[in-house]
Amino acid sequence: MKKEEFLTYLKRQRKLSDYTIRSYGIDLTQFEQELKRLNDGNEFEGEPDAKLIRIWLMDLADGNISNRSINRKISALRTYFHYIEKL
Repeated sequence: MKKEEFLTYLKRQRKLSDYTIRSYGIDLTQFEQELKRLNDGNEFEGEPDAKLIRIWLMDLADGNISNRSINRKISALRTYFHYIEKL
């Protein structure tokens, strides 16, 4: 993942708040950890598909995560993938 470059982009180009940038960074780290867990503890190669994203979101919904937080995580992923497409 190009997470650090993405977070810099959010700060310099999109001018998002520090709180939002920090939250998006945490969301992406959690998503990376989930991909690793689903890949038997190994780094995930390639791009995750919609099925993996749905699994992660379903796991979050089954946990003690609010809908508001889940929606922010979706926004973080959506923004990140739009950023990657532009590269």
